[in-house]
Amino acid sequence: MPPSRPLTPPPEDPRPTESTDIANLTEEDCRQALVDFASKTCCYSSKPARDMTITHHSGHTAFCYSLETFTEDRTTKTKRVPYKGGPVNDSSTQSNDINCGENSMFENHTMTIEVPQSAKIQSCQDCLSRGYFNCSECGGGGTKMCIFCAGTGYMKASDFLVGRTYEDICGWCRGFKTGRCEVCLGTGKKICTECEGYKEIKTYTEMTIIFKNHISRHVIDCSDMPRHLLKKVNGNLQIHEVQDQVYPISSYPVHEVNTISTRLVNEHIEAFPNGNILKQRQRLQAVPVTEVHYLWENEQACFWIYGLEQEVYAPDYPTQGCWGCIIL
Repeated sequence: MPPSRPLTPPPEDPRPTESTDIANLTEEDCRQALVDFASKTCCYSSKPARDMTITHHSGHTAFCYSLETFTEDRTTKTKRVPYKGGPVNDSSTQSNDINCGENSMFENHTMTIEVPQSAKIQSCQDCLSRGYFNCSECGGGGTKMCIFCAGTGYMKASDFLVGRTYEDICGWCRGFKTGRCEVCLGTGKKICTECEGYKEIKTYTEMTIIFKNHISRHVIDCSDMPRHLLKKVNGNLQIHEVQDQVYPISSYPVHEVNTISTRLVNEHIEAFPNGNILKQRQRLQAVPVTEVHYLWENEQACFWIYGLEQEVYAPDYPTQGCWGCIIL
């Protein structure tokens, strides 16, 4: 269990203390981004993008902060399985030493394991270590009375040519009055379902560990574009920390970043007991956003270019749709 600690950063805070505006597109850059957007979007004509009049464009930096808390939840139960041979309690690993592995960190997954040193081998009490039961259908004899001749060995037959009936040897039991028990296939035995015929039961404690990654994200942006779009693009990575428990950001020049970081870190620590938290990771990305106002056929509208990928959000783009799509 990681020790608790105050939520104030150490005096030597290594985080960056400068924020640089990275949205610096020119008018031609903005136009080209819109042309590319129209070219790869079905039913959008690139003519408006080429011929529109850009009246104003301005860039700013949005911030995407994310906090991930990777937790575990362990539960145990007793398991009983047939003992089919092999070593028992040969592991020196302790249950507290079991972890998810570095490659699976911050990924949801479940592990089911046998708790070391918990196994016991016992005789099967259901079948008294015989591995089988006498067949209840035939009483263990492997045969039972023929149901076709009722145990007489004969069956009535008819000769339609001469119009008479007579007794003939039963074609199923061939006159032996009994037949093979179809339940046990003539063995007189039924395998014990508890030990599966191995006569011994292995009892052990099974531990199920559920690893779950809890993610909280917050976007700081002053524009009117949907904020969820900014979560899907990349920006310049400002902060990337992985610790047992992270400290809130406190010295970033954008005050709202410090406020959001402090709030989310406190929320996560209150939501998940210290003993369940394995790792925390916080990231801060600076995402460039450029807002572009334009004039097209005496109509004013705007679009946004965002992310290092220069994605475009243009909800009012002119000449959307084509005859083919309208017909469909």
